[in-house]
Amino acid sequence: MSVSELLLLGLLAMASLSDLREHKIFNWTTYPVIVCGGVISLLTSGLRYYNIPSDWLGSLTVTQFLLGGMGSGLLMLIPYSLSRGGAGDVKLAAAMGGLLGLEGTLWALGCGYVVAATWIVAMSLCSGGLRVLAPAVARGGLSFVTPQHVASPTSQQRKLLQRPFPLAACFSAGVFVVLLLQT
Repeated sequence: MSVSELLLLGLLAMASLSDLREHKIFNWTTYPVIVCGGVISLLTSGLRYYNIPSDWLGSLTVTQFLLGGMGSGLLMLIPYSLSRGGAGDVKLAAAMGGLLGLEGTLWALGCGYVVAATWIVAMSLCSGGLRVLAPAVARGGLSFVTPQHVASPTSQQRKLLQRPFPLAACFSAGVFVVLLLQT
């Protein structure tokens, strides 16, 4: 494992715990990791320039760090703006992108959202809330796309859709899948 992968796993552990406990991903977990990722990518780029092995440090150059961090963060602004929740997931995705690269992070986020959807459906089945969840998601999506034809979700449905959900733990599962497939 490289230094950047160990840093990523540490970040995901802290973010997952805080997200599960307090439904919050703290800035003090994401910002230092983003800065460390930038330093690691600078060192990696410098070592590669002088043909010095740097695989132990990380694999991303400065360009890959910037593309991964900014691309992942910008992509996560879409669900952030739709959910009206906190921006911790956006900063977590930016940190992931800076350490894992854009392609790896996109795969990790995709896997994470599949895990999240499975988790939500399973919880709804156990609590009998699927009868409320399915129409709420359908109305929410359709009213966003065609607001003139479909009414917004009811207040009960909005309450269900706005419940906090620990995406950091799901993104962690996605990162583990990506790291396993890379080895």
